[in-house]
Amino acid sequence: MTETAVRLLIPEECALLLVDQQAGLAFGVGSHDRQMLLNNVIALAKTARTFGLPVVVSFISAPVRPSRAR
Repeated sequence: MTETAVRLLIPEECALLLVDQQAGLAFGVGSHDRQMLLNNVIALAKTARTFGLPVVVSFISAPVRPSRAR
């Protein structure tokens, strides 16, 4: 590979970071439909799992609902 070649992302060098994906915070989103926002986060988590990416979830004192991504 030359220095100017574009290098694609590979799972071994990537991770997905989900920050504050809490149900209560979705009410502050007015520019997108809340259900679409939830569906997109779930689809993103499932895609990360399919490609074997590590997923880091950050939240502040709220229950995590991992069953949604299964």
